[in-house]
Amino acid sequence: MEIAEVVNIGIDFFGNFEKFKLWLETPNFALGNIKPLELLKD
Repeated sequence: MEIAEVVNIGIDFFGNFEKFKLWLETPNFALGNIKPLELLKD
């Protein structure tokens, strides 16, 4: 999956880029308190 696809899906889900970016940068309990962005780095 291309990063552009991930961004487009995130914007569709969250409604705008700023909300999606906030979600990406916020530690998530369901992910073991890591930031979703960390999962996209590899």
